[in-house]
Amino acid sequence: MPTAICSRLSTYLRLCSQPDFTGVFEITNEKGTAWKLRFLSGSLVADSGGMFPLQRWQRQVARYRSNLPQGEFRYPGDGEWNYQVLNELITKNVIAEPRAIKILGSSVCEILFEVALQELNHEGNSAVNNYQMTWQSLSTFEEAPLVSLDINRVWPEVSKLVTRWDQNGWKAISPSSVPSVINPDKLAQLTFCTDFEELPNVLDDNSTLWELASRLKCSIYSITQTIVALEQSQCVRFAGASGLSEEEHRIVSMGTSSGLDDVPTVISLRV
Repeated sequence: MPTAICSRLSTYLRLCSQPDFTGVFEITNEKGTAWKLRFLSGSLVADSGGMFPLQRWQRQVARYRSNLPQGEFRYPGDGEWNYQVLNELITKNVIAEPRAIKILGSSVCEILFEVALQELNHEGNSAVNNYQMTWQSLSTFEEAPLVSLDINRVWPEVSKLVTRWDQNGWKAISPSSVPSVINPDKLAQLTFCTDFEELPNVLDDNSTLWELASRLKCSIYSITQTIVALEQSQCVRFAGASGLSEEEHRIVSMGTSSGLDDVPTVISLRV
């Protein structure tokens, strides 16, 4: 993986993790999509924005607290940081603090992965993602966050996944890509009696790779590897220009391993 791309994002994350930084790290791409990470004295306490932020939040809660009592679950509102919702769930004893940390960490992992992949797809173009750190005072916090993360424990895991993604020739594939079925009979045949036997039931031409991984309780790496193989077998295709080029297919066909199963995780990205 091109070192310069990782080092650029990594440098900003290292600056944000300094004890003297309290504020917001905002990443904006060329289409105007903005991701925000909020820090308190160098500790990451919240995120917001990005592509499909409500779905991202719902995935994390479903993953780590799937049996929320009816009426206890809600989305962060407009302009509301997700730490405020986590605070509410913790104080109501709906979730324990360790699980809240996992919810926040998994959401942050998704954001960092998407941002890093955008950089990977635009090598040498530093204008693709605009990075901005905004210092804030403690008085800007609506309430004291009850959970926090060390970003330096999260980023290494994400960067390893991005490296493997690049090595497999998947640069053109965003985890927000939507696969669609083009040969349902062949798809059912190829997935029968496999770990992805339920895939035909969840491929609805509307779900992103993130959502498919969540529904099948597998890693984003595993579902992407499977969809790529099925695309080669002409069972599915990626909507728009999200699929693989001929050269990328050649790279993938050279063989890939099962993923990052051997990589120890602190905050699980389910890789």
